[in-house]
Amino acid sequence: VPALLIIFFFLLRGLSAAIKSVIFDSTIRYFKDATPVPNVDILFMNLNVLMFGIAAILAMAGLVMVIGLFLKIKSPKYELIKFSIYFISLQTFAYYFFDYLPEPLITHPMVFLFITLILLLLYVAYYKMQSFSQLLLYGTVISSIIIVILMNYFNLQLERQSLKTVAFEIIRANENLLHYMSDETLNKALKDDELMNSFFRSNINYDAEAFRVWSNSPMQRESISSGIFLYDMDKREIGSFSVDLEKQYNIFNYFDVIDLSETNIKEVADSIGSDVITYVGVIPVVRREIVSGYIVAVTAFNIRNIGSKNIPDFLKSNKALLGAAIDASLLKIFEFNNGQLAQVYGDIYPSREQMIPIYNANFSEFNDAWINFSIYDENYIAYVIKLFENENERVITVAAKEKEITWDLFNFFKIFLLHTIFILLLFVFLKVTKLLKVQASFRIRLLYAFLLVSIVPLALLAVYNREVVSERSEKAIFTELSKRSDYLENHITSQLTKHEDRELTTAFRNAGKELGISFAVYQNTDLLYSSRDELYRTGLFNYKLNTKAHYSLNYLSYRKYLTIEYIDKYTFDAYYRKININNVPLIIGVNDAFNKIRPAFSSADIDVILFGIYSFALIIIIIVSTMLANQISAPIRRLTKATEAVAKGDLDIELKNNEKGEMRDLYKGFNLMTKELQKNQIELAELEREGAWKEMAKQVAHEIKNPLTPIKLAVQQLIASHKDKSKDFDKIFRKVTKTTLNQIDNLGQIASEFSSFAKMPSIKLEKLDVVPVIK
Repeated sequence: VPALLIIFFFLLRGLSAAIKSVIFDSTIRYFKDATPVPNVDILFMNLNVLMFGIAAILAMAGLVMVIGLFLKIKSPKYELIKFSIYFISLQTFAYYFFDYLPEPLITHPMVFLFITLILLLLYVAYYKMQSFSQLLLYGTVISSIIIVILMNYFNLQLERQSLKTVAFEIIRANENLLHYMSDETLNKALKDDELMNSFFRSNINYDAEAFRVWSNSPMQRESISSGIFLYDMDKREIGSFSVDLEKQYNIFNYFDVIDLSETNIKEVADSIGSDVITYVGVIPVVRREIVSGYIVAVTAFNIRNIGSKNIPDFLKSNKALLGAAIDASLLKIFEFNNGQLAQVYGDIYPSREQMIPIYNANFSEFNDAWINFSIYDENYIAYVIKLFENENERVITVAAKEKEITWDLFNFFKIFLLHTIFILLLFVFLKVTKLLKVQASFRIRLLYAFLLVSIVPLALLAVYNREVVSERSEKAIFTELSKRSDYLENHITSQLTKHEDRELTTAFRNAGKELGISFAVYQNTDLLYSSRDELYRTGLFNYKLNTKAHYSLNYLSYRKYLTIEYIDKYTFDAYYRKININNVPLIIGVNDAFNKIRPAFSSADIDVILFGIYSFALIIIIIVSTMLANQISAPIRRLTKATEAVAKGDLDIELKNNEKGEMRDLYKGFNLMTKELQKNQIELAELEREGAWKEMAKQVAHEIKNPLTPIKLAVQQLIASHKDKSKDFDKIFRKVTKTTLNQIDNLGQIASEFSSFAKMPSIKLEKLDVVPVIK
């Protein structure tokens, strides 16, 4: 038994380790996307994890069953007490076992819950006498609950660990990350035959070539501020692509001499000691010892730009600088230099009082700490690390808001409902193959009815609420884009009013820069200006006006128009509006691909709220419906069992009548019926006994009469012989007396047999094999 117990505990710990590996070591993020329906990869991974969990849970259930058999807890006497002792003992051993482990992976409450669920399955197998198919279904449900709890728990651990990863990525960026990315990008570009040949051909879109080099580089994978610039042999720029670089760089001024045989990389002088760290790298394109051009890579790092918040979503990589475990936009990062707040990332600038928990952090021997603090009544968890650089103390704090209950519910039910689909498929399979027999009892039909009338309105309400929020979100996007177009129009008009000689493109450029709004301006159907001209030059965007917008604005005479546009599989909202600048009719376009808009409730937010809360409500409905169906059908089931007992001849049964209404009358009628049947049975038994005695008396009289007739005839013969003075009187006398004595013996035998019949039978002892009798 001790060996089996240890195997059981190690199986539970092994299951936890396997699920942790699924979360930590996989590139799949099961909980990151706020979408209830996952892609195919996540769907199949969830199926694999569930199957592994079922195998592990059934193995553990088998072990505790074998241990229970050894301990003989399954017995008709004191079964509940024995099972309770077994439960308490197993939980106690589990507590000390996991407490002894140096790395238990899971908490004691989780161990208690998991063992309780496994023992619940054992209890059903021991005392409810369910079929194997039913136990398999119950085991699948229990496995799903355990697996989802483990996945959610380790995902929270991964997100917590991501805060630490972010802090180290910030430190790493200051050291050699930017240098490495510049070097890697330039060396990879030099091996690009298509790019090398483009320096010797004409009619080449070098902007598109620069974008292609950037999109295949580590800079794109890390989604940091960066750019690729192409120069001809005379050091004139012929093509470029950059994202989120704050200024223009005169590259060749940073190098006194450019080595033709290797990459030339250095930190920009004006970035030393500033918030922005910038590295520039250049490598010549040499063929036959002649320089044909130059490839330049620029990388920059700034805490304020962490998470590539200024980079359009369609250009971001799934493997960003900070990893994919947590959304960087939800982070709050504070950097302190010598006790002074130097840089902030996020939308919160903490006060001195709010920074006290950071100042008072209890640092470990590795100069790091985990703390919890509150800002504006919102709770945060943070990782703090302290560094000493050139006699300066540098403290980096990476914080994230603690998960709300809606997110926890969403994460739990997102996986659990997927498992539910697999469980339903298993149920259908067992039902079709007739391995599982489920009777359509009154309770089941009642449960289906309750679920139908409860879930359908709930689903309709959820769909309605989502549509309402989606409409409001769309309206909010329309309003926000409209406001930005108003700001742009007013700003441009104001510029041209003050400076009548200012060119339109200059006014457009100033408006976009000062307002921080990306936009495009069209004249008729042609692009006149774009604040993100580099993306148009690469060919990602069309220089022509959207055809739907053109038709709506120029032919249907709409003043404004909102539509959805696509870049590959990426969708975004685009707003177009007619404006008039210096009596020139123009169309201004603003979209949320470049201008990030966060409505109060986005579709993702409402999915989280609705899916989490309504899934929880669904579980409550199922539980309550099951309880109601059981409560309502319980009197019927008791009545059914009582009726079966009566059918088997048990008329002493009586239902305790605590019911109300029609069921009370029904119970009363049933009890009255059983009493009447019992009374009729007694009366019938008495009538049967009376009839039997009458028949017995008649039969006895007949049997007694039979011997009397010969006696009478013999006596009459003897009297006649005596009157006639017969010579043979002595012979006749002997004959008659013999006959009379024989008949008297017969009468005595009848009396003895009747007396024996009236007595109870005597005890008869004999040997008996009880096993066949019991079977």
